[in-house]
Amino acid sequence: MKICSKKMKISNDFKDKLESTIGIKNTEYTYIPGQLIQFKGTNMSCVNPNKIIIKKAEKEVIILNYGEYYYEEDAIFLYDIQHKCTLNKLKELMAK
Repeated sequence: MKICSKKMKISNDFKDKLESTIGIKNTEYTYIPGQLIQFKGTNMSCVNPNKIIIKKAEKEVIILNYGEYYYEEDAIFLYDIQHKCTLNKLKELMAK
């Protein structure tokens, strides 16, 4: 069995939306692209999501984004896929 890995892209529209919602003043964003891992000869694959590290003042939050491999391309998650978060909720979290 051959394993194929494809790097995922983080769309500029998503970055702009995130940065305009959270703000860019005193905020540092680190974007780590995820990857799609496919097992050739099978119908199996797995997604390692994009990771976005947001640092603002004393807070640091890591959010996950599955991009085009999730039915809502701009959906973000805290911890894992079961903890979906909205941009407004993330903004509140960063403001506390």
